[in-house]
Amino acid sequence: MLSNLNPAKCKGFKNLPNRLLKSCSQSLATPLSLLFNFILASEQFPLLWKTASILPLHKKGSHYDVTNYRPIALLPSLSKVFEKLVHKHLYSYLESNNLLNHRNSGFRKNHSTLTSLLKTTHDIYLAHDHNLSSRIVFLDISKAFDRIVHTSLLFKLKQLGIVGSLLNLITSYFENRSQVVHSNGSTSEICYTNCGVPQGSVLGPLLFLIYINDISDNIQSSISLFADDTTLYFSSKFPKHLHLVLSEDLLTLGKWFDTWGVSFYAQETKALTISSNRGEHLPLIFNNMPLQEVDSHKHLGLLFHNSLSWHPHIISLHQRAMRHVNRIRSISNLVRRFALFSIYNSFILPIFDYGSVVYGTCSQSDALLLDSAQTTAAKIITGCIKTTANDAVLNDISLV
Repeated sequence: MLSNLNPAKCKGFKNLPNRLLKSCSQSLATPLSLLFNFILASEQFPLLWKTASILPLHKKGSHYDVTNYRPIALLPSLSKVFEKLVHKHLYSYLESNNLLNHRNSGFRKNHSTLTSLLKTTHDIYLAHDHNLSSRIVFLDISKAFDRIVHTSLLFKLKQLGIVGSLLNLITSYFENRSQVVHSNGSTSEICYTNCGVPQGSVLGPLLFLIYINDISDNIQSSISLFADDTTLYFSSKFPKHLHLVLSEDLLTLGKWFDTWGVSFYAQETKALTISSNRGEHLPLIFNNMPLQEVDSHKHLGLLFHNSLSWHPHIISLHQRAMRHVNRIRSISNLVRRFALFSIYNSFILPIFDYGSVVYGTCSQSDALLLDSAQTTAAKIITGCIKTTANDAVLNDISLV
């Protein structure tokens, strides 16, 4: 595993750089295996590996507002190597015994955002084909990874059969966790944390999955999860029945949130109704607050619309793509063709590729709109005149 370390990544707080560990991987293999076996036998996670180095990354807005910064946590490389070994065996145990919630597609092998999106859209389209009304509730858990209560997580680990030395090691893993903040050449004092899973860790995402593993218990509706993005949806011919089921499930979710110390962004939780007569549907209430009813909502990168049309999403994709196309146009006389093509593959093609298996049912006019952006980019890259046949240009740079 040392040989697979990325030498470009930071070393973490007071730790050896990845470049050194990778170059000495052969020599370090035996002593590290002895060290890792000792950690497993002693059931004690090294204290020096429990300190995270926090780098605040400015996102937008005022530089004086701390909410405008995203914390980037750097952990010791050796800690991550050891965590990978534990993760491998823990994940294998959970998957082989079918213990992970099959509705959650986050941080799992052979799963992705598309797994969740395809399941949701398939169910909604199927209901629409049977003339059923559907309602979708998009819930956004507030700072989910930071809300995990360690004692509750350890309780859930026991419920899944994780006991003995591994449970003791994970208990030690959470004890005396600390972090320091680095900003503008200054370092803060060490601050100790008593909840949440370590950001940037290897085990963190899997432990989070375990924490929310039972979130769908006693839920009547369909529920789709990707990490902390939760989608609740149900279909029925009768609006009152649809409202009743979702209301009961939202009440159940609210109790789950209260029990396990998890909260949600009320302002970010939306309801979307897909029905021929949306006026018949009563407002949904969650935690004594009426949910905002919207015509469209962006979920996992795709823009859902209550008309089941992908036209708003296609318009958004076209606008994003054309911004990059115009940037290519501005430098087309200064950069060689192969470089322009590399820029296209890196910044424009992923815009079209992501989610295409989901929105591929769009209308022909929408498909032509996306094709126009691709063709424009191809003509700029090849330097041909505008009247050149589209197929010839696309074939020239293998975009068809």
